[in-house]
Amino acid sequence: MSEERSTPEKREPRHSNAGGGSQSNQSQSGQPAKDLVPLLKGWDYEPGTINVRKIFGVDGQPKVQMRLELGILQMEITGRPDGARPHGHESLLDYLETQLKEHKKRHGSDLGFHLTGPQCQSLREEAQLYYQRYLSLFVLEDFTGVVRDTERNLRVLDICGKFAVEEPDRLMLEQFRPYIVMMNARA
Repeated sequence: MSEERSTPEKREPRHSNAGGGSQSNQSQSGQPAKDLVPLLKGWDYEPGTINVRKIFGVDGQPKVQMRLELGILQMEITGRPDGARPHGHESLLDYLETQLKEHKKRHGSDLGFHLTGPQCQSLREEAQLYYQRYLSLFVLEDFTGVVRDTERNLRVLDICGKFAVEEPDRLMLEQFRPYIVMMNARA
């Protein structure tokens, strides 16, 4: 599977080796190659555009790649974009929402539940990962994925807005709410 797109205008795929075809990913010593040049060959960075493609990873699962000036971002299509599972959950947000539900069950309400500054910072960093993915998915016209990820990032704004201890943590992401809502509506 090789589906490559760019914005602002749609472009046809210029590169047919997105799935890892004939170019070897082995070094001369037989060890896995670490040089990205073979991956970047034929997929030039285009300033002012969002260059993305879908590929199959070595695990056989579909991935999204975004071409950057100095390389490539590769993201999982579902779950957390970097594949991490914080505290054994799909995302840090999922973990904290579970903590909130348990707090409500124990105390009868959400009163007393709060998010620390470091937790809010980690949520902001995680939201950035999802932003990169939903932007890529929008270019690839995977609107179901865009809706999923934008709704998820809106939940980050909601939980920080309600439970962050410090006011800056409650307000910091609110500036992005109109954009996230717009991307959700466009999808």
